[in-house]
Amino acid sequence: MTLNMEKLEPLLHMMVGELGAAANAALVLVGDKLGLYRALSDHGPLSAKALAEKTGTHERYVRGMALGPGCFKLHRIRRGVGHLLHDA
Repeated sequence: MTLNMEKLEPLLHMMVGELGAAANAALVLVGDKLGLYRALSDHGPLSAKALAEKTGTHERYVRGMALGPGCFKLHRIRRGVGHLLHDA
């Protein structure tokens, strides 16, 4: 049996994309429960330190949360400025 790579490759790309989305869904839920998105909505762009202070979380975890879903444009990080932007 031979595999038709032209048909298999798009399926594999889709599967990898879906796995990435599922993994980041957990980060979005945690960020929501911690109030990160609400704080960004209420206060506008914040540094990771300011966002951590406003939500009572540790800056290290805020930074980690920002890097995961940021890939999916739920929010983005301006390079060199260090502010988290909420795009709602």
